[in-house]
Amino acid sequence: MKKLLCLMLAIMMMLSSFSMTLAEDVVEVVTETPAPTEAVVTEPEPASEPAQPVVTEPASEPEQSAVTEPATEPEQPVITEPATEPEQPVVTEPATEPEQPVVTEPATEPEQPVVTEPATEPEQPVVTEPATETEQPVVTEPAAEDAAVDELILRGPGLEGIPGPGVVPTLKVTNAKPNALKLTWTSPSTGADGYEMSLSKNADFSSPVVRETTNTYYDVTGLVCGLTYYYRVRAYKLDGAEKVFGVYKSISYRTSPAAPATLTANQIGASQVKLNWSSVSDADGYIVAWGDIDVATVAPKSVVTFTHNGVDLSLEYKYRVYSYKIVNGNRIRSDEYAEADVIKMVVPAPQNLTALSVGTNSVKLTWDQVDSATYYVIQRDADGTYVELATVNNNTYTDTNLIFGKDYKYVVTAYVTEEIHSDPCDPVVGNAVGEAPANLKASMANTSSIS
Repeated sequence: MKKLLCLMLAIMMMLSSFSMTLAEDVVEVVTETPAPTEAVVTEPEPASEPAQPVVTEPASEPEQSAVTEPATEPEQPVITEPATEPEQPVVTEPATEPEQPVVTEPATEPEQPVVTEPATEPEQPVVTEPATETEQPVVTEPAAEDAAVDELILRGPGLEGIPGPGVVPTLKVTNAKPNALKLTWTSPSTGADGYEMSLSKNADFSSPVVRETTNTYYDVTGLVCGLTYYYRVRAYKLDGAEKVFGVYKSISYRTSPAAPATLTANQIGASQVKLNWSSVSDADGYIVAWGDIDVATVAPKSVVTFTHNGVDLSLEYKYRVYSYKIVNGNRIRSDEYAEADVIKMVVPAPQNLTALSVGTNSVKLTWDQVDSATYYVIQRDADGTYVELATVNNNTYTDTNLIFGKDYKYVVTAYVTEEIHSDPCDPVVGNAVGEAPANLKASMANTSSIS
């Protein structure tokens, strides 16, 4: 840039010198006219504005020449032509060339990367990495059940004595009741002299109830059923009179009634299931559910059975029973539930099938009706293979065109749909031997014959 400026100044000096020479020639030609002389002096001055040191000195010389030699007879044609020729090179070219580089390039220099690079440096990862280091799991790692980590920097603030105990590895709720529970935990691998337990209704543990114990459990009473409580436990070691605390282990738990301990489900009909469960002493009643769908509410708590009618035979049923307690008019159901094995409904086989001979070539079949059955299929076996004999909508059928005295086996199957049906019932044997004679009587004619 400096070279460019120097070059421009040199060009301007050359142009100024050329301008001065032209001005002197004009003065010699136009010696008698003062007006043209002033025009020659005026034109170099605008060109001198971009570079004052160079233009100022030559600008004074034409003025002296113009004043010393006053013109007497002005020649207008001569004044016009010389005045036009020097104005184009002196005014137009020098004024245009210096204005572009001087104004444009210096304005560009502040936009060069010299200013941009320092502004970019704060955005480099130099600042990001320290911010990440503070987020590393220095405190979180002791929460893992790692004995080596338990021995790290887990101390109270400002203590320089013994290292603090590790985090309590496990913390859980046991023996939960609507208004009480037991907190149990395990001791850290580094050992502990005691434990601090905090209880709060708020997740941020504001207004906590704090208790200390040397046991690894604590019985909490006086809770409100249906309300979520937050618990945390930390171990401490004694350093003289000072307590060096470890890191908290936290859980939350909503108090609720206990669930029934047992539940059984049995099909007692074509579309009925009977449930039985164990009672819960602190419950007000029970909720029977099929999967996630509530089926019924049973009360009082002494009633521990329920029969589900109208069961869809095409579905599988998995029943659950919750207990509940009424608190401030609200029904609080237990968090846990008793669950029975999956019930796959089956269509029971027809019962009490009988085969009665009604002639020398006919047998009449009858059986007990099956709930939910829409039709029955009768099969007959005469030669070791069962073949379908008939389909009926009621519970009776007469088989005809039989061979007199021959035995036939019969079975009946109940159908709800083509896909849903019972197994065949137990087979019975029938034969066509004719009906017994009516009013048949026998009397002894003698000791060797009957009449």
